[in-house]
Amino acid sequence: MPDPRHQKSQARATDRTGQDSTMRRIPTDVSFAAGSTKDSEAAFARDWQALLRFQLAVFDIAGAEETARRAECSGLPGSPELLDQVLAIVSDTAEWKDLLEDARASMRDSWTTRSSAGLVVFVPSTAMGLGTPQQPGLRMGLRSVFGQILKTLRAEGIPFEVCGRLANHGMVAVESGRRYISHHTKSESEGGLHIKVTDLPSCFSFDTRGYSGWSRFSQTPLEVLKLDRIDLTFSDEFVQTLRRRIIGGNISKYQQVEVGGTAGLPDRDVFLGLQVIDDAVQALAVIPMLEMLAEVAATCRQRGLSLVVKRHPRCGSGAVSKALAAGLKASDYQLSDASIHDLISGSCAVCVVNSSVGAEALLHGKPVYVFGESEYQHVCYRIRAKGEFNQRFKPNELPIPADNLTRYLYVLRNEYAVDATNPIPSEKFIRDRVLEHAGR
Repeated sequence: MPDPRHQKSQARATDRTGQDSTMRRIPTDVSFAAGSTKDSEAAFARDWQALLRFQLAVFDIAGAEETARRAECSGLPGSPELLDQVLAIVSDTAEWKDLLEDARASMRDSWTTRSSAGLVVFVPSTAMGLGTPQQPGLRMGLRSVFGQILKTLRAEGIPFEVCGRLANHGMVAVESGRRYISHHTKSESEGGLHIKVTDLPSCFSFDTRGYSGWSRFSQTPLEVLKLDRIDLTFSDEFVQTLRRRIIGGNISKYQQVEVGGTAGLPDRDVFLGLQVIDDAVQALAVIPMLEMLAEVAATCRQRGLSLVVKRHPRCGSGAVSKALAAGLKASDYQLSDASIHDLISGSCAVCVVNSSVGAEALLHGKPVYVFGESEYQHVCYRIRAKGEFNQRFKPNELPIPADNLTRYLYVLRNEYAVDATNPIPSEKFIRDRVLEHAGR
């Protein structure tokens, strides 16, 4: 029998392409994997976690529960914790478990839609995955969002079809003109409603073109947003409350160390947040990330400013390691693993390609320099050519009035995205977006 560890890694490897068509080479019925461990306790003890993750990835929730319970009964290490996570998935999806069976069936049918009528909801297998310490709550948030989407469609009697999706970015394959809802995707038309977690782990953006610099929101100038329509007192209260919760609570997209870990760092510096160099959004870089690093370092050296750099927690690139080692040897900057909020608060400016760090810096009220396309680019200094950063750099100076930044943050957090942990407003937000997209 095929090794489920190999099958799972093969399935996840195709995720990097972002194209559903490549998925068709991957077996979608997990019975082959279950069969390889069914009669062998040794094989089960060795492979049960890989099998469990693979079952969840292809929406075999019942099979995953069976695997987790068997592991716990066998006293295997880690099984009680993983069983709890599986039972949480079962509970979160209880009202739409029949639709998960449709998602599973669609994956067995080579990731294709099975009809040509109605809206298509591509449920991401990411939502069914096990939680990670780096991104706590992400998967639960996705289940909440997609559960509310499906609840709305059912309640309103809107014809729809459910498909499972393993790929975690790129474009989905649907018939021309057919409307759909998907996660972490982009499109060249407005037929899709694209959902993506933002810099805040419980907040999800909804956009008809995509996410980050692919989004329709990112292409909407401030004058079109009409920020003056937002009451300043109301938006200021909202932003101050958000700052207390997010900055005061040391909350970020990725798990952070405790605040107060900046000993040895300069009191006034430029902060640069690195990204995963092969992340999909790096395609939107006007100046590649490592070239950005070199340019910012040169400007800081010329101006007598310190530069602090934080590597992305999920970055394992050899090229990034080599570049950072060279910069450290030349004393171009300091590296830090301190909390992102400590690092931003101590800076006079923040530089990113299009990282969520930029949005966090805006919440801190810091000037942000972006070297690529991002959803928040219109309230930043947009660097579009080599040498431009050095010419335009102004420490501690925002590119727009502070009042307009406050209004913009309100729009960013309430019209582009929604906090899934606030049940009543999030249900209304999701319902309104779904009905609008469905033409109701």
